[in-house]
Amino acid sequence: PISHRRAVLEQYFTEVPHRVLLSEKHIIENVASLNKLMARVFSENLEGVVLKSTHSRYEPGKRHWLKIKRDYLAEGSMADSVDLIVLGAYYGTGTKAGLMSVFLMGAYDPAKEQFVTVTKCGNGFTDEMLHDLQKTLKVKRITKSEVPTWLDVAKSLIPDFVVNDPKAAPVWEITGAEFSRASTHTASLSGDQSLGISIRFPRFTKTRPDKSWKQATNVIELERLVQESGKRSDWLDLLNEVSSGGPMKPMTSKRVATKESSTSDQRIKLSRTSVE
Repeated sequence: PISHRRAVLEQYFTEVPHRVLLSEKHIIENVASLNKLMARVFSENLEGVVLKSTHSRYEPGKRHWLKIKRDYLAEGSMADSVDLIVLGAYYGTGTKAGLMSVFLMGAYDPAKEQFVTVTKCGNGFTDEMLHDLQKTLKVKRITKSEVPTWLDVAKSLIPDFVVNDPKAAPVWEITGAEFSRASTHTASLSGDQSLGISIRFPRFTKTRPDKSWKQATNVIELERLVQESGKRSDWLDLLNEVSSGGPMKPMTSKRVATKESSTSDQRIKLSRTSVE
């Protein structure tokens, strides 16, 4: 069981301060203590926690654990979301080879009078939607030297396709674990490329036919959202509210769930659970 494996590690493993460390461990026996721990994790902008039964055994190819991230809780309402414009697309790989299956999402920058990039999104789409997009999304194929003047994009992110007209392009709600800074993206209020705004673990949530490029989130609003997201201090109250209706569980919506949430149909049992 994991309790024995952990004891062996602690006995023989030598930590290297600030470089190689054992994961932090807590024994959780009730929802209140789990909520308190997760509130601390989220307030420190960490990704989440992993729950393991203290009696769980290691089996190759099997996962006897459950990951909890803020975007898995309350049907994703605790995650960060933003309305972005579809600016371009990339060919997929594997079973999606030959299809546009990853999309370049961005916002309008009034100062630059250009559309800037925020993230690439390839999760959350049904097969039916992807096939429809091959016909309905108005795009044109470009080479690395044919980037239109309306698009400010890093060379490493130049898409295979760009939309014909960004002012007529669809607006999609994109949800992710949290906002982040990424030098590869060009959305930046300060103009400093190292302070580009992006979103971690993005996924498509829904289309926004009620919004045009003018109503989509622009760079000024993005910067405000980033600042507000980093200052949130009510995590414990939110987590207590989520769990008050019964045992917490990750998101169950198959449309927006990622591979990481493949255990979404399992409820959390907190009888001697180890959290790492």
